[in-house]
Amino acid sequence: MIRTTLLALTSALAATAAACGDEACHEGHCHVDPDADPGAPDAGTTVVEETRVLVQHQTDEAIFVAGPGDSVVLTLTADAANLDWNLHGHGGGFEGTIVEEFGVDSVSYTFDPPADTDWFLLIRNLAAPDLTVDVRLELTGATFTEWEE
Repeated sequence: MIRTTLLALTSALAATAAACGDEACHEGHCHVDPDADPGAPDAGTTVVEETRVLVQHQTDEAIFVAGPGDSVVLTLTADAANLDWNLHGHGGGFEGTIVEEFGVDSVSYTFDPPADTDWFLLIRNLAAPDLTVDVRLELTGATFTEWEE
């Protein structure tokens, strides 16, 4: 009987702690951890970070699969305002470009896919001899596939 009661209590405490995620729980009340990073991605988010060096006239594409209900936060930082980029899709009921910019040095864009398909983040250097681009993709529900050069 005591063992059953302890097991039930332990299970209840574990469930309460799980329900609070990264928060501290005490007597059914949860308190946010003051040391937690508020900019950290959710537990269901995959982060892809990579530095790409593009020679003049080089184009690279990051490919990911995503659809309605998914989200991708794109952050690009280049060492000069010579970055051309776009986000486009092929198939799955969508053909075309979502957004496109030329000659920028930074990008912060949140993408909520309108259709289930392969999506392509194209980065291009048409101006500089070499362009270094830091790429960060925060994929929630989406799946990163690969880079194509």
